[in-house]
Amino acid sequence: MDTLRMKTDFANLAEIEWECRSLIYSTWKPSKPWVSLSYESQYVYPLALRAFWEEYEAQIRAEILRWQALGWEPAEPIAPSGLHLQRREYTEQGIGASDVVLWIATLGLALLVTLLLGGNTRHYVVFEPLEYRILMLRHVVNPEGDPPGLSENCPGHRAVGD
Repeated sequence: MDTLRMKTDFANLAEIEWECRSLIYSTWKPSKPWVSLSYESQYVYPLALRAFWEEYEAQIRAEILRWQALGWEPAEPIAPSGLHLQRREYTEQGIGASDVVLWIATLGLALLVTLLLGGNTRHYVVFEPLEYRILMLRHVVNPEGDPPGLSENCPGHRAVGD
């Protein structure tokens, strides 16, 4: 008898309709950019991503909890991969106070190396947070009463049993 009941419950689960929306978090505090002195931004991108995730994870999870209170559930893992960053690069030339201190501290050796390598050009990579995006799902309770477009099946998501 328990076996028959399980099949019936599974059949009912397969008929559940899903509603989906993307939760987009973009309420950043006055964000400080993450800056690195680098020639290859591909290597510092994971570091910037991790730094922003550590800074904003609590706020992002709080927003997800607000959605969960309304019946929504994340359809994908809550992870740094949902964070999207904007990248800018710029080059700076010139002599700064730190250069002078370095030259004095190395008794001119750093100045000699700087002149041999062609000057004081520095390449900076700057990252700023754009948004955190995650797909959220909930069961459609009354598809006839929802506004148009809300009760559509979620792309790439299959109900249990499909």
